[in-house]
Amino acid sequence: MRLAVLSDIHGHLPALEAVLADVQQYEVDGFIIAGDLTGGPQTMETLHLLRSPNTWIIRGNSDINMLRYAANDVPDTWHSSQQYALLRWGYQHLNEEALEFIRALPEQRVVQINGADSIRIVHGSPRDPYEGINPDPDPYLLDLALAQTTEPVLVCGHDHVPWKRERDGRLVLNPGAVCGSLNGDIRAQYA
Repeated sequence: MRLAVLSDIHGHLPALEAVLADVQQYEVDGFIIAGDLTGGPQTMETLHLLRSPNTWIIRGNSDINMLRYAANDVPDTWHSSQQYALLRWGYQHLNEEALEFIRALPEQRVVQINGADSIRIVHGSPRDPYEGINPDPDPYLLDLALAQTTEPVLVCGHDHVPWKRERDGRLVLNPGAVCGSLNGDIRAQYA
């Protein structure tokens, strides 16, 4: 089975559509989405496009923030600060069905496909979706993440930088960001 791995879409529909068009050349059988579906101008359309068979999705920190805002479980500054203007706007453009879809997503999950190694999907790290585990320059958080999991493959996102490491017979992969890469490459990224 061939899988495409995406993360950090942030409601950026044109970037997601570009990735899905590019993925067609590889004839993938499914998708792993490592969170952060929300946080941009076209979250509703993005959520609709991602609902397909053989798609394993988790919530990222942006999705958790959206749910916290919807539940009014946020500091007062989130209601007025410029820093949270896009979150407020995004919330106003989501319906209850979309919020229920996000609520139903786990914060991490294990994908088991017959004949393949099991894959743990997290957004940031196994212990916290807000914590990135990029191994450069310090591999401490990578080693900690591997100590906290047992699956042969670990997929993460969050830091918007693509990387992969093989360590002790295990693979750790961050596909980068569909929206807002932070490694100097302005294209939508995936693995």
